[in-house]
Amino acid sequence: MTNRPDHERRPLPSLRERGFTMIELLMVVAIIGVLSAIAVPILATATLKANRTALAADGRSLYSAFMKYYTDQGIFPSTSTPVNRAFNLDTLAPLSNNGYYSNPAALTRKLLSNRVTAYDSPNVGASDTQFWAVLTHKSDSRVVVLVANTDQYPGFIGTQFDGVYFIQGSNIVKVGPTTAGG
Repeated sequence: MTNRPDHERRPLPSLRERGFTMIELLMVVAIIGVLSAIAVPILATATLKANRTALAADGRSLYSAFMKYYTDQGIFPSTSTPVNRAFNLDTLAPLSNNGYYSNPAALTRKLLSNRVTAYDSPNVGASDTQFWAVLTHKSDSRVVVLVANTDQYPGFIGTQFDGVYFIQGSNIVKVGPTTAGG
């Protein structure tokens, strides 16, 4: 051990100088709490908007597939019969089988129970000339999209729906450039 002159020796720090005081720790915890209280709601809102925007885009693709199918076949997929035209909530057949919707798993893996929530092709006027499908987001069941070309949606009989809509409680709002995120 080297002997140092007295002027080079430093006194050992006291216990107070070695660590943080309780007040300092409480201040840090309080600051973290305030930042969390600000950040968490912002993150939740951003996540909701992202889920809404993504499901609306998927709804547009599905609507386009239904309309192409209708243009070629003159009818929409049926609810149950004939079996070769029955809309499958899991695979999106016959849209997927006939090339109208190329990657059904990309949509269904985002949906509650990995499937379209509900589908109907009401037999009003002529058989299978209308349709509606409901999509519910897997991780946020508040995000619900209606894809439709019908005036027979339950609870709204007589109201024409043609396109993609958000279902918000008892309201149905058309998806548009300003409503997709908000």
